[in-house]
Amino acid sequence: MTEDGIYTINTGVKNALETQMIEFWNGKNMLDKWSNSSRGSSMTCNKIEGTDGSGYPPFREGVQRMTIFSSDICRTVDIKYVGSSSYEGIPAARYVTDDNFLNKIGPEHNNDCFCVNRIPK
Repeated sequence: MTEDGIYTINTGVKNALETQMIEFWNGKNMLDKWSNSSRGSSMTCNKIEGTDGSGYPPFREGVQRMTIFSSDICRTVDIKYVGSSSYEGIPAARYVTDDNFLNKIGPEHNNDCFCVNRIPK
Protein backbone atom coordinates (compact mmCIF):
# COMPACT_ATOMS: atom_id res chain seq x y z
CA MET A 1 0.00 0.00 0.00
CA THR A 2 1.24 3.47 -0.86
CA GLU A 3 0.12 6.89 0.28
CA ASP A 4 -2.10 7.20 -2.78
CA GLY A 5 -3.64 3.74 -2.76
CA ILE A 6 -3.07 0.06 -3.34
CA TYR A 7 -1.20 -0.93 -6.48
CA THR A 8 -1.20 -4.44 -7.91
CA ILE A 9 2.01 -4.66 -9.92
CA ASN A 10 3.11 -7.36 -12.36
CA THR A 11 6.12 -9.27 -11.02
CA GLY A 12 7.40 -10.20 -14.45
CA VAL A 13 7.65 -13.89 -13.55
CA LYS A 14 5.89 -14.95 -16.77
CA ASN A 15 7.21 -12.10 -18.93
CA ALA A 16 10.11 -9.89 -17.83
CA LEU A 17 8.93 -7.11 -20.16
CA GLU A 18 5.83 -6.70 -17.94
CA THR A 19 7.83 -6.21 -14.71
CA GLN A 20 6.46 -3.31 -12.62
CA MET A 21 3.53 -2.70 -14.97
CA ILE A 22 0.39 -1.68 -13.08
CA GLU A 23 -2.40 -4.24 -13.28
CA PHE A 24 -4.79 -2.59 -10.79
CA TRP A 25 -4.91 0.58 -8.73
CA ASN A 26 -7.23 0.44 -5.71
CA GLY A 27 -8.70 -2.76 -7.16
CA LYS A 28 -9.59 -1.24 -10.54
CA ASN A 29 -8.02 -1.53 -13.98
CA MET A 30 -9.87 1.58 -15.22
CA LEU A 31 -10.60 4.93 -13.61
CA ASP A 32 -14.10 6.33 -13.28
CA LYS A 33 -13.07 10.00 -13.01
CA TRP A 34 -13.38 11.20 -16.59
CA SER A 35 -16.84 11.19 -18.14
CA ASN A 36 -17.06 14.34 -20.25
CA SER A 37 -16.47 12.85 -23.69
CA SER A 38 -18.70 14.28 -26.40
CA ARG A 39 -19.11 10.76 -27.80
CA GLY A 40 -20.09 9.30 -24.44
CA SER A 41 -16.87 7.29 -24.21
CA SER A 42 -14.13 8.12 -21.76
CA MET A 43 -12.08 4.95 -22.17
CA THR A 44 -8.99 6.82 -23.39
CA CYS A 45 -8.97 9.12 -20.38
CA ASN A 46 -9.77 6.41 -17.83
CA LYS A 47 -6.95 4.04 -18.85
CA ILE A 48 -4.62 2.78 -16.13
CA GLU A 49 -1.50 1.47 -17.81
CA GLY A 50 2.27 1.58 -17.65
CA THR A 51 4.25 1.87 -14.43
CA ASP A 52 4.05 4.35 -11.58
CA GLY A 53 7.24 5.97 -12.87
CA SER A 54 9.50 4.69 -10.10
CA GLY A 55 10.78 1.79 -12.18
CA TYR A 56 10.44 0.06 -15.52
CA PRO A 57 10.84 -3.40 -16.97
CA PRO A 58 14.41 -4.47 -17.74
CA PHE A 59 15.95 -4.50 -21.21
CA ARG A 60 14.52 -1.06 -22.08
CA GLU A 61 17.67 0.31 -23.71
CA GLY A 62 16.86 2.50 -26.67
CA VAL A 63 13.14 2.72 -25.86
CA GLN A 64 11.86 5.99 -27.27
CA ARG A 65 8.46 6.10 -25.52
CA MET A 66 7.07 4.82 -22.25
CA THR A 67 3.82 5.11 -20.35
CA ILE A 68 3.28 6.03 -16.71
CA PHE A 69 0.17 6.29 -14.56
CA SER A 70 0.02 9.26 -12.20
CA SER A 71 -2.59 9.00 -9.48
CA ASP A 72 -1.94 12.67 -8.60
CA ILE A 73 -3.55 13.80 -11.85
CA CYS A 74 -5.73 10.69 -12.35
CA ARG A 75 -4.40 9.85 -15.77
CA THR A 76 -1.97 7.85 -17.83
CA VAL A 77 0.79 9.87 -19.48
CA ASP A 78 3.04 9.01 -22.42
CA ILE A 79 6.63 10.15 -22.09
CA LYS A 80 9.40 10.30 -24.69
CA TYR A 81 13.12 9.76 -24.45
CA VAL A 82 15.21 12.93 -24.85
CA GLY A 83 18.70 11.71 -24.00
CA SER A 84 21.13 10.25 -21.53
CA SER A 85 21.84 11.86 -18.20
CA SER A 86 23.40 11.01 -14.87
CA TYR A 87 22.79 11.67 -11.21
CA GLU A 88 25.59 11.41 -8.68
CA GLY A 89 27.56 9.48 -11.28
CA ILE A 90 24.76 6.99 -11.95
CA PRO A 91 23.78 6.78 -15.63
CA ALA A 92 20.15 7.57 -16.36
CA ALA A 93 17.77 8.08 -19.26
CA ARG A 94 15.82 11.35 -19.41
CA TYR A 95 12.14 11.29 -20.43
CA VAL A 96 9.67 14.19 -20.75
CA THR A 97 6.02 14.58 -21.70
CA ASP A 98 5.19 15.46 -25.30
CA ASP A 99 4.86 19.13 -26.19
CA ASN A 100 1.15 18.50 -26.76
CA PHE A 101 0.56 16.95 -23.33
CA LEU A 102 -1.81 19.75 -22.29
CA ASN A 103 -2.35 21.53 -25.59
CA LYS A 104 -3.96 18.95 -27.87
CA ILE A 105 -7.16 17.94 -26.15
CA GLY A 106 -10.41 17.46 -28.00
CA PRO A 107 -12.54 15.06 -30.01
CA GLU A 108 -10.06 15.00 -32.91
CA HIS A 109 -7.44 13.57 -30.52
CA ASN A 110 -9.84 11.06 -28.91
CA ASN A 111 -9.24 12.63 -25.49
CA ASP A 112 -11.93 15.28 -25.06
CA CYS A 113 -12.94 13.46 -21.89
CA PHE A 114 -10.15 15.47 -20.19
CA CYS A 115 -12.10 18.71 -20.82
CA VAL A 116 -13.40 19.57 -17.36
CA ASN A 117 -15.30 22.73 -18.30
CA ARG A 118 -18.11 20.69 -19.84
CA ILE A 119 -20.95 19.46 -17.68
CA PRO A 120 -22.09 15.94 -18.65
CA LYS A 121 -25.74 15.68 -19.75
